Amino acid sequence: MKFKRFMALALAGVMTLGMSSIALAEDSPAITKTVKMPTNGGTVDEKTFTFTATQIDNPKVGDQETAIEAPKKDVAVAPVTIKSTELTKEGGYSFDFSGCDVPGQYTFEVREQYPEGITDGKELDENGYGWIYSDKVYYVQVIASKKDGDTACTLNYQITEQPGDTTAANKKDDFAFENQYFKKGNTDGNESFKVAKEIGANAEYANPDDPFEIEITFTKPDLSNEVLDEKFATYKGTLDGETIDFTPGTAKKVTIKAGQAHELVFANIPAGASYTISETKPGTNYTLKQINVTENGQETEKKSEGNITDGENSAKVINDFKTITPTGLAISVAPFVAMFAAVGAAIALYVAAKRRVR
Repeated sequence: MKFKRFMALALAGVMTLGMSSIALAEDSPAITKTVKMPTNGGTVDEKTFTFTATQIDNPKVGDQETAIEAPKKDVAVAPVTIKSTELTKEGGYSFDFSGCDVPGQYTFEVREQYPEGITDGKELDENGYGWIYSDKVYYVQVIASKKDGDTACTLNYQITEQPGDTTAANKKDDFAFENQYFKKGNTDGNESFKVAKEIGANAEYANPDDPFEIEITFTKPDLSNEVLDEKFATYKGTLDGETIDFTPGTAKKVTIKAGQAHELVFANIPAGASYTISETKPGTNYTLKQINVTENGQETEKKSEGNITDGENSAKVINDFKTITPTGLAISVAPFVAMFAAVGAAIALYVAAKRRVR
């Protein structure tokens, strides 16, 4: 027993000397989890991430001719839960090496655990929506030492991305894992985006089949994946039963008629995409009043650009109608003409009456 204890202390001393060029941390390492999403790509549903720590053979350190053998030790790594708009969370001290009473050097491989059935770290549907998990791998070396009379070991930690790396500049303070999350525009709705026409002034005189030419330019999300890129080389819109392809980055003009029955509907666009919209031909006897944009269910008046969020998204192009009457006067002008005519008639009657009095 005395000999085994002497050897354990000696091994701890050798390991400490062998790693003297590396700064060791006394605090148990923490896990920082970050979720990256496209800008304006929505929020994260509640998600719990789990991690594994697997003990591996100790690597050789420094000038060691052979690696130091270590006793076996099971280690738990606490999960991290992220929800709502909380895209970065520090999980606290998650690497639990407590209860160690045998001095020595221990090496563990720490990585994120993929869901059951996922082998490549990609939990994506046929559209490319879903999760890409971190493929980061860390190696933590735990130096457990014990002085005479101690009941528990004193622990020091070192984290690197390569086992046995003794370069101080490569030391990591904590475990940092980054995931990517992709969602459909208007995740819980039927369509990701729609464009509609609306007639403002004098709508009762407008023909619902009058044509208007609008121009739309889409921009892809600033974060993507291979499945998304392949699936959404073009954004497909449907107008009056016809499918129209829009290539992101290229402006496209379409003719749309007034009335809800003639909406341009995009059933599936990735959240995080954006667009600009303008009316290039307002139609005969029409003037453009304004364009209203709805993002995430909130409407903003007088805009010409918008984002595809994970909520309701739409654009509404509003025109005023100038109806031409049989007299050749626009209805919007006719009331003023009628007013001046009435005033003129009153003046004429007044003058005639004055003459009869004389």
